[in-house]
Amino acid sequence: MSSKKIRLEVERGIDFNSQIITWKTGSPATPVDLTGMKARAVARLTTDSDDVLFTLTTENGGVTLGGTNGTIQLALTGAQSASYKWRVAICYLEILDGAEKIIKRFDAEVVIPKSFGA
Repeated sequence: MSSKKIRLEVERGIDFNSQIITWKTGSPATPVDLTGMKARAVARLTTDSDDVLFTLTTENGGVTLGGTNGTIQLALTGAQSASYKWRVAICYLEILDGAEKIIKRFDAEVVIPKSFGA
């Protein structure tokens, strides 16, 4: 399962909507139909940490999938990010089929720049 690295910069205490990611495949590249799929993004301080910093899903409104356009967007509220004490986290964004099987994983780095709070 190949992985695309994504960098997300989150301002502490400010609503965040990621740039829209378009998952494409084939040659020529065409958007993957995400109709009926689910997604989850889980962030941790390190890849081997058991402590979850946040979880975003299609069910909780933290991940929006764009159906036949193949688009993916992540969202955090300012209330969620206001309490973050960390600066950098590792996040795995997983796309799941109707049977809840992971069919694609994107690796992301979530960064709160120094200019956006202590």
